[in-house]
Amino acid sequence: MTEAELVPLPVVDGFEVVECQTREEWLELRKGGIGASEAAVLVDAGRETLGDMWARKVGIFSDSVEEHERLEWGRRLEPALAAAYEEKTGRLIFDPGDFTIYRSRRYPWCTCTLDREIAPIEDREGPGVLELKCGDASQAGEWKYEPPLAHLVQVQWQLLVTGYQWGSIACLLGGNKFLWLDVKRQQDVIDILVAEAEKLWGMVVNETAPPVEYESPTAKDLLGAMYQKDDGTTIELPAAAIGWDARRTELKAQEKTVAAE
Repeated sequence: MTEAELVPLPVVDGFEVVECQTREEWLELRKGGIGASEAAVLVDAGRETLGDMWARKVGIFSDSVEEHERLEWGRRLEPALAAAYEEKTGRLIFDPGDFTIYRSRRYPWCTCTLDREIAPIEDREGPGVLELKCGDASQAGEWKYEPPLAHLVQVQWQLLVTGYQWGSIACLLGGNKFLWLDVKRQQDVIDILVAEAEKLWGMVVNETAPPVEYESPTAKDLLGAMYQKDDGTTIELPAAAIGWDARRTELKAQEKTVAAE
């Protein structure tokens, strides 16, 4: 499935809507931009590094969404969470579909897939976005005062794409505690996200990798994938590399001493 075949639907308020028919089409289209669930990476609040996301976008790492247990049950419980939100808030919500992608006209590489849309209400300007979450009981501390940073960033990204002025986050915590909170558009946060996203997407287009975070558990895999072929070229290292090698030698000697003890 190519980009040309996924023809955008009519433009509404600054964003385009693309209705994918299958999960495979949806996954393919996601490669052409940065989604709301990935936005937290831009401000170091995500589960992966910038290098990992860059590698997925240029095709070095797989861009598939792993169907682990938490994701599976979140998907299964989503209709129940949506119904609970309607009941407890008295608001009307709409399901745009699991494989519907919203894409910003101003920043075509800014995309999102909404869990639900909220119809306009009296004390809010226009429609809103609704993000539905399931959390473990062990995460109660993270939700004590407000949702985790990654979730807040996700909603701000959705507001960036849609141009909406507000959204809401609802969460089933520990299987028996339902929480919800409205979130207003924060333009200063959106400006930061756009600036960081522009830098990253420029690296994707030019296939220029961001600095590797060597402390990351995926750093070895990333470097191995980037430099897996010996084509005869020479990579010039910075002068600081001499210090790296000296430190490595020192640590190797310590490792032998500790092992002997």
